[in-house]
Amino acid sequence: MKYLTLLRHAEAERGGLACPDEARPLTEAGIGDARHLGGVLRNLGPPPQAVYTSNALRTRETVVHLLAAWPGISLEPEAEPDLYLAEASTIWDVAYSALLQWDHVWICAHNPGITESVEHLCGNRIEQFPPAGVVRMVFEDLLPTGTNGSLLLYHAPDVGCVRNHSSPGGVA
Repeated sequence: MKYLTLLRHAEAERGGLACPDEARPLTEAGIGDARHLGGVLRNLGPPPQAVYTSNALRTRETVVHLLAAWPGISLEPEAEPDLYLAEASTIWDVAYSALLQWDHVWICAHNPGITESVEHLCGNRIEQFPPAGVVRMVFEDLLPTGTNGSLLLYHAPDVGCVRNHSSPGGVA
C-alpha cells in the first residue's frame, strides 16, 4: 500500500508590494498550527519517507515545523517549483513519481490545488480546505490516474481529526 499525505501550508503573513507572494513567512499562529499538526501526524506515525513542498517560503516553513515533531529525523524536504499554486494534475504528477519510489510521501502546497486533488484522488470534497489542513490517503494499487485513493484522515485546526475507519487497514 502507498500513503499520500497532502498538506496545505499554515497561515502566512499577508503579502504586498514589499513582500512577493513566494516570500511570505508564516504568522505566529501559523507556526503554532504547524507544530500542533506535526504532533498529530507523529501520533499517527510513521514519519514520511519523502517530503515535497512548493518553492514558497510558507510551505517550506510549514514542513520544517511539522518535521520538528520527530526528534532525530534527518529528512530534507525537496522544493518542487511546479507545486507553487499547482493544479490537481500537477500535484498528482509529483505524488505519483514519488510514490513509485516510496511508500509514504508528503506534499505541502496551496489551494485550490490541494482541495481539487482530494476530490480527484479519492472522491471526497472538503469545502474551504483551511491553512494547516491535512489529508492522508491510501492507494492499494497505484494507478497512473490516481483516482482509486481512499481517504484515511482529514485534520484541520478548527475541525480536529476525522478518520475513515472503513478504509483499508482502518488506520491513518
